[in-house]
Amino acid sequence: SQASSRGVRSKNSVECVVHSMRGHPGDAAIQLRGCRMLWELTCRSSAACSSIVKHGGIKLILLAMRKHSGDSGVQLYACKALHNLARDNPNFKAIMFECGAMELTLKAQTNFADNQEIEAISKSFCNVLTDFNMHDIRHILQGMRALQEDVRIQQRACRLLWPLTQQIDSRTSMCKL
Repeated sequence: SQASSRGVRSKNSVECVVHSMRGHPGDAAIQLRGCRMLWELTCRSSAACSSIVKHGGIKLILLAMRKHSGDSGVQLYACKALHNLARDNPNFKAIMFECGAMELTLKAQTNFADNQEIEAISKSFCNVLTDFNMHDIRHILQGMRALQEDVRIQQRACRLLWPLTQQIDSRTSMCKL
């Protein structure tokens, strides 16, 4: 069927893009094209998003952002791809937090303060990334209580909860938990 052949093409496309990005991390032009292609793939389907994550796409996007922090194109398409991935599947958010996606996105916003498109997509990404419902927060807090001695768990949980402390409504709700 046409739908299944599109899925195969998306999977193959993801593999090719990831392979190119992994093979040429210092080449800004390849990283720009890779981030743009991954963003375009995230617009197609959830299957493409899952394939990107499965093949290490999030870490490659973030590596491109780190290595090419002065390239507005890399920053823009990296932020767009991350935004769509976070919006597609809430489970991808934990990977992004763990790898420092929010910090890199905020750095891009600061570095390119005059670029309205980067500012808009980075703000939107941060909103999507920190959009937890109270059920999610309750589970995070339960995990922190249950594993008080595990430093890594405590650090991860704090990274997840920190952005929420900046919002008054969230602080009030979290205090009730």
